[in-house]
Amino acid sequence: MSNITKKTMAIAMAAAVSVAGPVGAGMLAPTTAIAAPGSAIDTNRTGSITINKYEGQPGDTSTPLPGTTFRVEQINLQDDQLNPQGYNLDRQQAWDVVAKWADNVAGAPAAGYSGEQATNDEGTATFDQLPVGLYRVTEQARGGGYTVAPPFLVTIPRTDNGEPSYDVTVSPKNQKLQPTKKVETDNYTVGDDVQYNVATTLPAFEANRQNESLQVVDTLPAQLTWDANNPNHTVRVAYYDDSAAEAADVKGTAGTALVAREDYNVTLEEDNKLTVTFTEAGITKLRAARATNPELALGVRFKATVNAVPGNGVLSNTAQVIYNGNATDTTDPRDPENTGTETQFVNVAVTKQLAGKDVDDNKNGSGAKFEIYRCTQDTSGRWNIADGAQPERVRVNNATVTEIEAIGADGQAAVANATGLNRAKADRDANSTAVAYVDYCAVETAGVAGYLDNPEPQHLEFTAAAGTDTGATGTLSGTVNNAKNSIWGNLPATGERTMLILLALGLVLFGGGAAYQLSRRNAA
Repeated sequence: MSNITKKTMAIAMAAAVSVAGPVGAGMLAPTTAIAAPGSAIDTNRTGSITINKYEGQPGDTSTPLPGTTFRVEQINLQDDQLNPQGYNLDRQQAWDVVAKWADNVAGAPAAGYSGEQATNDEGTATFDQLPVGLYRVTEQARGGGYTVAPPFLVTIPRTDNGEPSYDVTVSPKNQKLQPTKKVETDNYTVGDDVQYNVATTLPAFEANRQNESLQVVDTLPAQLTWDANNPNHTVRVAYYDDSAAEAADVKGTAGTALVAREDYNVTLEEDNKLTVTFTEAGITKLRAARATNPELALGVRFKATVNAVPGNGVLSNTAQVIYNGNATDTTDPRDPENTGTETQFVNVAVTKQLAGKDVDDNKNGSGAKFEIYRCTQDTSGRWNIADGAQPERVRVNNATVTEIEAIGADGQAAVANATGLNRAKADRDANSTAVAYVDYCAVETAGVAGYLDNPEPQHLEFTAAAGTDTGATGTLSGTVNNAKNSIWGNLPATGERTMLILLALGLVLFGGGAAYQLSRRNAA
């Protein structure tokens, strides 16, 4: 059998099967025989193409998908080489043209009927009164993370048990991709590397495996630098058996790793666009793994260097998963309503007071030093350093530090200022739609001579900059007060609250001792 005859039979059988069952992303592999092209085909008849659209895995028809638009176009069967007379499907020459366009569906020239229609509530769209011929069905992108079936060809009629059928039903599938992007690194500032994890569920891939494509693209903002020559910036790609959540949370090597330059290539294109393009070998591996595990997920992780704080304080960008040319944006798993992964940088201002005043005895708090920690509040209202917290990295005079010093002119309050603190999001309450942030406290590490150190964490309140919302730049500010070390002389520096407790205890003991001595004197 000649190659063109083989293609003719393949497209004919594929068209026949595409009416009989779901089409994952094109035409299913042939399983039904078809009579020789041209046998018993009545070119004076009209027919129809009914599209049943479902969401989910191939073969699952339980969830109709309304609102998906399809375009149906009749293809010109006249061809200068194969069918110059323009014969219809009752002649072999027309089927030779069908075979020609089997490998180039998008390039087939349209002629004659063309129409668009959206699926109804039952997920169905019907195009009727169609002449006998070859048609291209093209699904229009609907957004919302759904995959889009590539264009495919359908003939009217199809052959069923040797008999032509002029009413064709096709069932292309939609699967919903759910890509997320997460900032994995904590406690970073300008000059530091930050790790991003992009994770996504995977489609079942196409039965027609030609020209299939998969990319993960992250257009980095100007404040992020990715360097292919920096080994710390190496892009790691793996797939995970359990879920996209596992892929998003991975910090180290996990899952089944794919091989750079064999399964995927990494490039930095114009506009700071970091692109991971999967090769045919990589897609083959993913297809094989996905075939037995619908929960399979893909994870791409990389680091980039923060080179500056944006003017509004928010470092935001969105990755995209591009499957067969259709892009789906990532979301932040801690803020699903936000289409971009955001890192908020804020200022810090800790005011130092002495004896409850900005200036005491012509002295301010200059020279006092502080560290900033994540903190939590207990049931008594007391603030405590969060478990495992390290001093936050901030910027002072273009240098990264973890300790900041209060400075103030004579007669004015001394304030410890810093920029570039990464204000992290807290784990989201499942019952809340609000985005929550972790709390921060200032802890005094060096006090002022003549005043008692105050080592208790002091909570810092966030205030957005004027004219902005809470998502823009702002300041974490608070006050740390030192009591004067005068009445109690050389009491240890244990903080205001502890100091007062010791004072009260001393008064009790003094009162008790005085009463005891008085009772002994009276007894004598």
